[in-house]
Amino acid sequence: MKKLMIPALAVLIAALAGCVQIKMATDIAKDGSGTYTMTYSVSQEVEQTINEMRALGGDMAEQMDEAPDFADFDRDDFTNKIGKHGVKLVDYSNEVRDGRRTVVMKLSYPDLEALSEAMGGSFGGSGGGMKITKNGAGDYVLASYQVQATEEAETEEEAAPEDMNAAMQNAAKSMELMGRLMAHISEMSMAIAITLPGDIVESNAHRVEGRTCIWEINANNMMQAEGMEPHVVFSGKGLSIKTAE
Repeated sequence: MKKLMIPALAVLIAALAGCVQIKMATDIAKDGSGTYTMTYSVSQEVEQTINEMRALGGDMAEQMDEAPDFADFDRDDFTNKIGKHGVKLVDYSNEVRDGRRTVVMKLSYPDLEALSEAMGGSFGGSGGGMKITKNGAGDYVLASYQVQATEEAETEEEAAPEDMNAAMQNAAKSMELMGRLMAHISEMSMAIAITLPGDIVESNAHRVEGRTCIWEINANNMMQAEGMEPHVVFSGKGLSIKTAE
């Protein structure tokens, strides 16, 4: 399967493949461990269009690689890879109903860095992760960082010169497929909820409910939200969390 995106507030697939609905909930315990639940929903038409764009190759295929391919998901392989980081697959369902593929995945993790490395670097690609540090006031700081690949990258073969007619046909096909995606852009939504073990001091969340910070991205605010990452400061009172270096 293609690499999975881990819980970060970057626009997951941007406008190119934004016709998906994603909910990510991260619950952090007092010792820094916790659970991560992702619900991913996409129409079969959009899923097929993304696969066709991947097949065209080139820059468009690279953009589509940001979307997880749950039609080709190897549960055992995924479980083994995340297990190397101490992360466990607690629950998983993948079904197509009423024209949509819906995937629900729940993981348990020892700390946020382990979760980030498991969901990012272990798939041979880099991506956004989350880690916890401590500030001078004794509060904990949850912030994003760049996860580096931990597997050897595949050697890219030099592409053969492309025939002009073939190039024009690919360009026309890309435009057709892009039109299909844009017709579904209103479906795009992403919600991220992070529940902290301490009182929240400050955050850049769209809203806060108790100790839960919530970010929501949809077709209306997608461009403004691009590049924004979760950042939360929360009280360290009564907590003992191993912080990142």
